[in-house]
Amino acid sequence: MRRDVLLLLCSFYLLPLGAHADDSGLSAKDIKTLFFGHDDRKAVNRPEESPWDAIGQLETASGNLCTATLISPHLALTAATVC
Repeated sequence: MRRDVLLLLCSFYLLPLGAHADDSGLSAKDIKTLFFGHDDRKAVNRPEESPWDAIGQLETASGNLCTATLISPHLALTAATVC
């Protein structure tokens, strides 16, 4: 039994020697292009101004967190997956 445990532990020690990550040869620019296509996003410089000030985070009574967008003074739109 002890020998089996020792052999098992040694095999775990040697396991990382056979593991490796493949190098795809793609640069960060290539990956960004493949994922986004043309990236026309713009930085939000003043998130405290409209319309960005209408986006926030909700926490339910059970502690779940989700994002929400105000669509009226009394309504918030969420994905409602956990809210």
